[in-house]
Amino acid sequence: MKCEKLCLDCGKKINKVSIRCKSCANYNRKGKYKWSENAINNRKGERNPNWKDNVGYRGLHRWVRRNKPKPKLCEMCGLKPPFDVTNISGEYERNINDYKWLCRLCHMKDDGRLMKLIKRNKWS
Repeated sequence: MKCEKLCLDCGKKINKVSIRCKSCANYNRKGKYKWSENAINNRKGERNPNWKDNVGYRGLHRWVRRNKPKPKLCEMCGLKPPFDVTNISGEYERNINDYKWLCRLCHMKDDGRLMKLIKRNKWS
């Protein structure tokens, strides 16, 4: 008994392991077909096979930059456009609400880097 599947693009019956019939697969190889929205949404976030829970510092910040909408102005001072994503609690987890968009000056103030820089340059 053969398992009858339907082509992802045209809906024709296929008896193969692939997800597309031969004509749709050839058409797609030429770059004319785009992925359907359903196929794209099924591979986002935790459903993606490359998803990791224990992600590193840089990977986590990249994820936040892609998923947290960037406001027009800094969330701390409200004067300049934001460039940096900063962690609020200091625990680097995949919680989008634990991050905020800041301008460079506010980010340096928030981290304490600005005071260190001022102290270091005073004694030099």
